[in-house]
Amino acid sequence: MNKVSKIISVALVLVLALSAMVMPSSAMVWDTGDDGTVKFTFSAEKYSGVDTMGVEATDIYAVTMYIKNDMPVNNIVCPIYYDATKFTPVDGTDMSILDWGYTVDHSAGLNGVAYVIPDGSDLADTNKYNKASVLPANRVVNARGAISGLGKGAFSSAITNLTDTDKSVSTAWWGGLDTNKYGVIVFQYSPQANYCNLQAYGTETPLLTFLFKLNDGADPVGAEFGFIEGSTKYFDVVTETVQTKFYYDATSSTGYPYIEATSCVYEEAAEPSPVYNLTSQIRFNGPVDGDYAPFDVRTRAAMTAEDFAAICGADTDAVNNITKVGFVYADSSVGLTLDNAAKVIGGTAVAGYVDKEVEHIQKTATEYVWTCLIEDAVYADAVDSVGYIVVDGETYYFDAVYATDFSALYDTWSSKIPTA
Repeated sequence: MNKVSKIISVALVLVLALSAMVMPSSAMVWDTGDDGTVKFTFSAEKYSGVDTMGVEATDIYAVTMYIKNDMPVNNIVCPIYYDATKFTPVDGTDMSILDWGYTVDHSAGLNGVAYVIPDGSDLADTNKYNKASVLPANRVVNARGAISGLGKGAFSSAITNLTDTDKSVSTAWWGGLDTNKYGVIVFQYSPQANYCNLQAYGTETPLLTFLFKLNDGADPVGAEFGFIEGSTKYFDVVTETVQTKFYYDATSSTGYPYIEATSCVYEEAAEPSPVYNLTSQIRFNGPVDGDYAPFDVRTRAAMTAEDFAAICGADTDAVNNITKVGFVYADSSVGLTLDNAAKVIGGTAVAGYVDKEVEHIQKTATEYVWTCLIEDAVYADAVDSVGYIVVDGETYYFDAVYATDFSALYDTWSSKIPTA
């Protein structure tokens, strides 16, 4: 970084809002053969949508199953576990009448699980297997004619089992798990003749999303979904042994792959920081002199007027309530982290880090902005920064490190370089 000591004003902070954090948990491997590799992963997030009656989801959660395979898959039978103390699957016995108020009820003979086919899933592509469509080079067309994909047939033709299992009837699917805590969905994919195989081909691809309703009074945080350690039931998968065999028929082969399955744990999203970044700016100070024109770089940070008023108080009070405002900087080669930036803001020195306080905050109609100027910047340099503000002992700073590449900024605005 060039001449950090010449920074004279302030700015910056980045907001990164997450809807949900998905943390990998237990995993299991079934090394059943050499015919490819198949990996199952899961994610969980709050669901936003409406049911058949137009009611918006408020306590519905979506668990998406992903598949990564390098050979076509023509059969899957597997358990998908969930924390039954926190969640109950939404009733999907009749997907034409989806009602958030209804969950799976074994006493009523209803055990179908509501689902969503996510974007990118093989199950969502209605044209992939249409002979009239342009097909990927690694897929062939059956000499007898077009192959029916799932988009051209009923979902139930290939998903032959998508049910929540009644533990009072059979505990076989639980294996060694606590049946008082866990529920299980049985998922079976077994395509009919001339229906598609799954074609992820080495890329993690969403396959199917299961919908759950949060139990009354339950806290969703910590709920685990997918394969849960302790179960003795495994993920059973059959693949083709020819990679270009994208449909299932009498000529299909029987391959047994290496299989891995994991689970995820739902965590609530962290509240985004009220301090966010505005893009860095460049100021040219004259025409090209040698290789480059002389220039300064200004980094910027802001808070909305509403957040500023709520946190800092009215303008007359904010002057006293704000104890420190500025940026933490480090050359891009240092590897600035939020944890270390927080230490520097608090007064602890970290090698390669510079804490620059500022004295002025600008007010606009919608924002409060502070900026910091790096004078006599060098074209080849780059700087990482974390903007912050300290109010009544509480520190607010970026949700992510903000990077400014001087050469990229220079090249983007080179048309503004004065000629004289």
